[in-house]
Amino acid sequence: MRNKSHLVFLLLTVCLLGLRLWHIRADFPNYHFYVQDRARFTDEGFYTGAALNHFLFGHAYIPGGWNPGVLMPVWPLMAGLLFHFTGISVTAARSLAVVCTWLSVLLAYAVTRQY
Repeated sequence: MRNKSHLVFLLLTVCLLGLRLWHIRADFPNYHFYVQDRARFTDEGFYTGAALNHFLFGHAYIPGGWNPGVLMPVWPLMAGLLFHFTGISVTAARSLAVVCTWLSVLLAYAVTRQY
């Protein structure tokens, strides 16, 4: 019985992780509660902004702007490396987030299998 429930849980997890790729290019609608003054506020945009600024302006830091890449430089670095090979696109940025989610779940699974 344990193996059957384990397999069902694993299959459900894989299906839910696969749903992360569903409509990967879709954006928040304008009527969403995260929207203020028609600007969409998402973590993805904030933390990928440093990589975009580096490609567009030659430097990641924009004076007078909010620069989360200064405090958390790993995500803009990873996004910048990805943009170097794929070009700047929404699909590339969101694919990086999906892959990081998958890796986090796999790491959590590996840790729980030990205990």
